[in-house]
Amino acid sequence: MVKLKIKIKRWFKRNPYATPFFIIFGILISLLLVYSFTTYQYYTYYGDDIDSGDDYVNEYPALLLTVEDYNAYTYLSEISHDYEEIIFVHQNGGNETAGNSWDDAYTDIASAIARAESTPQVTTLILVGAGIWDVFANEYQLIQKNIILMGSGRDTTIFINSHPSAKAVFRTEWKFTGYHFSIRIYNDCDGIIAGQDSGHTDYISDIHLTDIVIKTNVTNTGTPTAITLEETEFAEMEKIDIHGYSHGGIIGLNLSASKNGDFTNFHIDDFETGIIISGNETHDNFLKDFYIENGTIGIDINNGTYNHFHDIFLEGCTTPIDDEIGSGHFIDTFTEHMTIFIEPNDLTGVTVTGGGGANVYGADTIVYDGLGDNFPFIITSISFETSANERYGIRIWVWSPEEGAGSYIFESVLEARFANQIEHFDLDFPRTFSAHSRVFISIKSESGADTMDLWVELIELV
Repeated sequence: MVKLKIKIKRWFKRNPYATPFFIIFGILISLLLVYSFTTYQYYTYYGDDIDSGDDYVNEYPALLLTVEDYNAYTYLSEISHDYEEIIFVHQNGGNETAGNSWDDAYTDIASAIARAESTPQVTTLILVGAGIWDVFANEYQLIQKNIILMGSGRDTTIFINSHPSAKAVFRTEWKFTGYHFSIRIYNDCDGIIAGQDSGHTDYISDIHLTDIVIKTNVTNTGTPTAITLEETEFAEMEKIDIHGYSHGGIIGLNLSASKNGDFTNFHIDDFETGIIISGNETHDNFLKDFYIENGTIGIDINNGTYNHFHDIFLEGCTTPIDDEIGSGHFIDTFTEHMTIFIEPNDLTGVTVTGGGGANVYGADTIVYDGLGDNFPFIITSISFETSANERYGIRIWVWSPEEGAGSYIFESVLEARFANQIEHFDLDFPRTFSAHSRVFISIKSESGADTMDLWVELIELV
């Protein structure tokens, strides 16, 4: 230790500029730390818990809380040239009648929406600073203009509607885009409703939401819906988090008579129902990469056609999938309680007979009738016992309630090595079949008129 001290002293003597260098370096580091702590501020909201009356405190880090910080935010200058009109909203705005910059920003969201251009061809970008913004609107804050609402971050810009008659925070009846903010909902006050009023018959096009959080922090007396789409088309949503409270109290996504939507990267938890598909005109929606956990019904399909689900994982759901009409198409969908069973569940099987001649298929014979089941399923394998040791052809025909008809989905050749002995054949295609579907099988043999006792092995998505 003594030798080390001596070496350090000698090094400083040989380098006379080292001492002032380290002093200056230390001062710069100290200034940087002081600047960091003064810049990283918290916006703290003390409010009334609407449900129980208790006080609660929510803290949201606001790295860009001051007007000066927002003026220095470089991305604003990068996007400003893309829009005909830009309106600024900030809690410390200096002019409630201008809204042309952060310095003279509006201090409430309603004023910004009222000022936005009402011409459909003009897009108005509304930039909203950090804070909790209470629209305090009877029923909802209505949007009937072409607006892009951009928050400062989904943990820093929060919208609520604490009006006693609130039905939703926002209702849009025009094209609408939202980025980077949160919505807090309580009791029967929904989050976002997109739909036409009674005076319109056309679908609303192009509802876009990205990087949005919708949640409730309290036990609700009602069951609000986070996002409702009524008669919309070509909606696009990505990176959406929806959180209820204690295994219930919220409906995640409600698609009602809406079509051709694209929904990606959703996380829905603690809900009454995760996704509701309803309305005859709800069709051709694509839902991908959903994690749905801790609720009563994960996906509830009441109506509609050709709605596609890809990369869906359901965990902690009382009923993961309730498909009442068999209109859901599922690919790579998993639940934590997927069960394997055989049909028929006996030791007799279903006897299927080949055609009257060699290499002629016999009649399609039903081996699984899923008309009364509200869950999709996967066919994994076939067990069979033949009347002769020869080569057989086999094909599977599935009837779909959505089509009201059936089609052949598989055909192969089996080699029965021994007569009257049960053998097993795995099916290596990953297709999931809609609820209420029916499975038929027909066979043919080398000599003709042979029989085969069959069982199918299925996985239920329950």
